Amino acid sequence: MKITIYKYVAVVVFCLMHTSINAQFARFNHLTVDDGLSQNAVTCIVQDKKGFIWVGTYSGLNKYDGVKVINYLPDSEDITAICNGSIRCLYPDNENNLWVGTAGGMFKIQLNTGKITNYRADTLSPNSLSNEVVNCIEEFEPGLLYIGTNDGLNILDKETGQFTVYRRIGKNSLPFLSDRIKQMVRDDKGYIWFSHYNAGITRYHPVNKQAEYYSIKEGHKKINSNTVRSIYLTKKGYLWISCWNSGGNIVDINSGKIYSSQDSSHSFKALNQISLVSQFCEDNNGNIWWATAEKGIARVAPDFNAITFFSSNPDDRESINDNTVFSVFQDRNGLLWSGTWQGGVNTLNLKSLLMGYYKHESNNTNSLSDNTVYALAKKSENEIYVGHASGVDMFNFKTKTFSKFPIDEKDPESLRKNSIVTDIFHDSVNNEI
Repeated sequence: MKITIYKYVAVVVFCLMHTSINAQFARFNHLTVDDGLSQNAVTCIVQDKKGFIWVGTYSGLNKYDGVKVINYLPDSEDITAICNGSIRCLYPDNENNLWVGTAGGMFKIQLNTGKITNYRADTLSPNSLSNEVVNCIEEFEPGLLYIGTNDGLNILDKETGQFTVYRRIGKNSLPFLSDRIKQMVRDDKGYIWFSHYNAGITRYHPVNKQAEYYSIKEGHKKINSNTVRSIYLTKKGYLWISCWNSGGNIVDINSGKIYSSQDSSHSFKALNQISLVSQFCEDNNGNIWWATAEKGIARVAPDFNAITFFSSNPDDRESINDNTVFSVFQDRNGLLWSGTWQGGVNTLNLKSLLMGYYKHESNNTNSLSDNTVYALAKKSENEIYVGHASGVDMFNFKTKTFSKFPIDEKDPESLRKNSIVTDIFHDSVNNEI
């Protein structure tokens, strides 16, 4: 058998459809300030109806068309500019508007015209936004925007432009655990789940007015911590809860059962490997992706029993470029977008995970010895020879590791130093040459 590679290549690539997928094969593209982003600290990412990607940062909003970036920045002397550049959430509606929550109010961009409308808190107007800090925006009913702020829930009638404010105490009171609302989701039974800063979660039904609480407080349904960073509802009816620095929980919406990462008796214990999760996202195959503060992004299998981390590798420019990730999002084409603290946006084509990609890693003795690869030849069903500019490696498909052939100047049958191997083939008696 003879296989010869006639072109110089930087890495060796194998099709690994028959083997398990490994994070090592992930090839990330990066979008940073060098490409036009207003800042590398990315807080949120969404896609509008026309396919444009919108990227929120702590210093401005960005529109990306796949080639160029357009920045939206505040300007105190321009009333048509956005009201604040510290972007906290993004919501594209069905009327071709993008609604943006910030640390200093909310604004709307009419995507057809580019017109910007700002909404600010006004203590003199009962029908204005209740607080400048807008953390989440959803449209649970057509024409009504639910807006979570640091001081109550606001519901905006998009037709009249009027806000109705709901707090724990006073007019329009609702039985919240706290008026500081971080995130909200609605399940298929009509309940809205509100997460709060340092208070847990309120589950509330707007029709029957029933409320239920999830926290560490006596009498409440137990979760790991009151510090709820993120909640996310999957298609199968599981509510994922990130309890900052305390692992997390899953609530089965249908049965009411609560799973904890601190319980080692079931597969959800995988979450205990990470305690700081900023956001969740479900991909088209039912995998749950986490934006973590310490290990990049992580993928959890639909049955919760397998976890894969995609972390930054200083030897690999195509790895994710920052291990602190704030946001994760999948677009309509299946591309995964990750917003990081210092590395801007990282994108991953999940289909690329079906291909193996190996290269030399200075901190890994079992990696490919040299990136200049000339020849490949099969040894067995589980092993192949790799000829390169520094000799020969053996790759094992089961262990997914490389072992270098020894070099011994005193052994006439051994490879010599600086051996450049361009061909490997079997002779008539099955010796490798």
